[in-house]
Amino acid sequence: MINLILKRLQRERIDLYQIHCLPLHILKDGSVFEVLDKLQEEGKICYYGVSVETVEEGLFCLTDPNVKALQR
Repeated sequence: MINLILKRLQRERIDLYQIHCLPLHILKDGSVFEVLDKLQEEGKICYYGVSVETVEEGLFCLTDPNVKALQR
């Protein structure tokens, strides 16, 4: 999927990839952050951030040192 996005954008990488409004139980599962970390390691994205709906979600996301942007 990311390769298709990069192709359409005509870019080698995305500066900031932001996920939007995932439920807290999915965030706590951690697999989404593992995928984002892998994309970062592969050089597909430079940084990633999270858009949240609640303060609780935001506070949880801030516990991950690789989350570089937070939007509410």
